[in-house]
Amino acid sequence: MSGLPQPGDDADEKTRWTYAELRDDAERVACGLKALGAGPGESYAIVSDNHATTCLAWLAGTRSGAVPSIVNSLLRERELAWIFGNLAPRVVLVDPAHVDLVRAALATAKIDVPVLLNRTAPGKTDAPIPSTVGDLLKSPPYAGPLPRPDDPFEITYTSGTTSNPKGVVLTHAAVLFRADQQQALFGLDETDAALAATPLFHQSGSRDTVLLMWRSGGHVAVMPKFSASGYWKQARAAGATYACMVETMTLLLERQTPSDDERSHVIRRVMGGGAGDLQMRAEQRFGLRFIPGYGMTECGFPVAVPMSLSNAERQRYREWAPQATFAGWPVGDNEVRIVDEQGRDVTEGAQGEIWIRSKGLLREDLRNPEATAEGLAGGGLHTGDSGLRGPDGSIYFVDRMKDMMRRGGENIASKEIEGVLLSHPKVLNAVAYPVPDPLWMQEVKVIIVPKPGETATAAEFWDWCDQHLAKYKVPRYVEFRDVLPTAGSGRVQKQALRAEPISGQGMTFDRTLNGAVVVI
Repeated sequence: MSGLPQPGDDADEKTRWTYAELRDDAERVACGLKALGAGPGESYAIVSDNHATTCLAWLAGTRSGAVPSIVNSLLRERELAWIFGNLAPRVVLVDPAHVDLVRAALATAKIDVPVLLNRTAPGKTDAPIPSTVGDLLKSPPYAGPLPRPDDPFEITYTSGTTSNPKGVVLTHAAVLFRADQQQALFGLDETDAALAATPLFHQSGSRDTVLLMWRSGGHVAVMPKFSASGYWKQARAAGATYACMVETMTLLLERQTPSDDERSHVIRRVMGGGAGDLQMRAEQRFGLRFIPGYGMTECGFPVAVPMSLSNAERQRYREWAPQATFAGWPVGDNEVRIVDEQGRDVTEGAQGEIWIRSKGLLREDLRNPEATAEGLAGGGLHTGDSGLRGPDGSIYFVDRMKDMMRRGGENIASKEIEGVLLSHPKVLNAVAYPVPDPLWMQEVKVIIVPKPGETATAAEFWDWCDQHLAKYKVPRYVEFRDVLPTAGSGRVQKQALRAEPISGQGMTFDRTLNGAVVVI
């Protein structure tokens, strides 16, 4: 494992480990954490940007049975305080840049625990820190027993259906099961290398890249953050053969001026995707092979399109249901079904909820037994996602069921509207979501990001939707923006959009007012 240097790093700070060195250092950090109160079964938080030491601190818990949680370093004080209150960490490890934020959030949550610098180098901060991860490396190796397979491995906070995130508890057995399934899917071994460019506080960065590469025996290089202009040079320097990309990354790479670097890398497969057309364009331009699929924090990556499927076959499956996203088939020992409201399998061409039985499922939602019982009722995971049963047992993702809109008694899938808009030649990105209406209960609003250099009007997109959608699905409101608000995982933050006024942040046009600008 290695980390790319960041501004302010100490020149003597260790940023590269062999597996033997990583094991020894993790054992010492585990021993030091236990001395501070984070022993077996106790949680500790890591509030950090991408850095190799973040991975070391995360790994330490796997030796002692302490339970880490890599927390989103982009959160504000109120959000972080809520997570601290739910997690109840015994120690918090933090980057120098986030010390003041962490101390304020701990005070708000009325939690008094040791705060350590995550970096082995002190960095720059005015706040006194009792010690650093570097100090913990002076501890003796941990001498206690190994954690059991059913013990918690980590707690990951992810967006829920309420205003606060939920703490997803994953066991050692579940996390290793996921890694083994993905290793077989991608064909990874000790000769491979990966570039960790997505945030480590997301599954795509930590488990889908770092842990997957550790399990495969290869090398992983941790980037401080994603850089569209520097990505291909960094991939070449790391010798990366595997990468995990969210849709936003692919779109940003596509915007870059073509260069020799984008074709001289050796990345052979990419976990991730985006729209089918985007995947195809990226594969042709960058020489990649995307392995799209379906997954979430609660279940890992249980559905994927196999590498053996030809381009022509992939396109055939995509065209079979253009209103949905072709996700593939269950991976390995995962059981994935599309079920109706009574839990019965739907027929080909019908929609239902995606339901999963797997050894890789979450153990529970932290301190929320009601949500746990509801989500895992019947021995499997009720994902809350709408799926479509396709030919040959294939699975399609339609939409988050909580993102379904209901206008005048009619259910509307935002994914379908977004798919139609993304097929317009002037559209770079688009999102659809409901806004309140006194008569219809909900109306459809879309935000459109035009392609660079393109000029467009709301009327063009109303006409386009009229051609491809039933009348009740055509958006009432159209807003234009330069970029959509996304989380670190690349997912559009629809919850934040719903909290905005109907007029949004820019020029929003109302179809029922003959295209007049909305002022409410």
